[in-house]
Amino acid sequence: MIQRLVDVRNAIPRNQGVEKTLGGRVTAIRAHKNNVFIDLRDSSGTLQVIVGSGAFSSKSLNRGDIIKVTGKTCLSNLAEPSLMATNYEVVVRPQVYAEEDSAEAQILIDRSNLTNALRNSLTSRGLLEVETPVLSKYSGTSSINPFKTQDSEGADHFLRFTTELQLKKILIRTQLPVFEIGKIFRNHGSSSRRKTEYTSLEAYIPFANLEHGVEICEGVIKEAFDALGKKLPQIQRRSVRELCAEIPAGEDVKLAYDSKVRSLDGFMFAFYPPSDWASPLYARNEDGTVREAKLIYRSLGTIAQITEELTDYDAVRKAFDSQKAALQQVGRSVQVDVQFLDELKKGLPPCVGMYIGFDRLLAAAKGKLDIREVNLQ
Repeated sequence: MIQRLVDVRNAIPRNQGVEKTLGGRVTAIRAHKNNVFIDLRDSSGTLQVIVGSGAFSSKSLNRGDIIKVTGKTCLSNLAEPSLMATNYEVVVRPQVYAEEDSAEAQILIDRSNLTNALRNSLTSRGLLEVETPVLSKYSGTSSINPFKTQDSEGADHFLRFTTELQLKKILIRTQLPVFEIGKIFRNHGSSSRRKTEYTSLEAYIPFANLEHGVEICEGVIKEAFDALGKKLPQIQRRSVRELCAEIPAGEDVKLAYDSKVRSLDGFMFAFYPPSDWASPLYARNEDGTVREAKLIYRSLGTIAQITEELTDYDAVRKAFDSQKAALQQVGRSVQVDVQFLDELKKGLPPCVGMYIGFDRLLAAAKGKLDIREVNLQ
């Protein structure tokens, strides 16, 4: 296996005269007296390769060529770690040479680091990573209008816009704490904070309450920031009722609230929204507010959501029926996930759900307010 250039480069000062065979792309060529100096680059970095002028003239290279080169490690006259080439060959000669996209490479590295950090954080807390279907036979009862497709036999399928019900099915059958990192599809257009196809993390933890969920979420996000070389600032904690009390009389409270929280600096957990601001599938406090906390960051909005789940079969069935009726009134065709309801009869353990918007979290960690800046275009 060919070594990474950065590893060879770092070892050269104490390991000269060692024969190596390396590979990479030629990014610069400089002729000087009896030698030609070549910058060879791979994903790890750059190493200088020295070729005798006579050898180079008989087998010339172009910028952009991908080559394999054999030679001995050395320091140049200017003490630059180098490889004195004894033989090389062009493996690929591109039609057009383009500079490598360092911004794209950084996005890929950041997304990989964040994925690994989230996965490690949750598995270290005893959660099991699972995969659930991307296609469903059911459109669901949410106000979200799902993407629809058909198979070769003409059967309808819907692209998932959440992993909630599939993960809850697993929790009912196994009582295992589970999570999934995967693609979600929502037919609501694109903006600085939304995409039609995006990555999310969703987790369900049995016998945990909202307060435990918030503690876990904050720990996971702190470890994600650490993996990206960032420090998570202190997170404010406010109740929605407290925030709404600061809104002037006469304003539309929901619109004013949304505008207010997205204009605040830093991160904030907003607890206990009113009942009509949240899904009917979440548990309620005695005063009717919802057992929910949202982590909000400036104009990106909700970065994470932690919810204590409703477990009563009759209450969930009633909520589904109510949602279905409301959608049918506006002409929507609705298919309830009857498989979930059948599983729910077996008993959903008391649990907390945690949702993290991957793209918004990455943007926030990088100090950006547009998720397009942390996605490949």
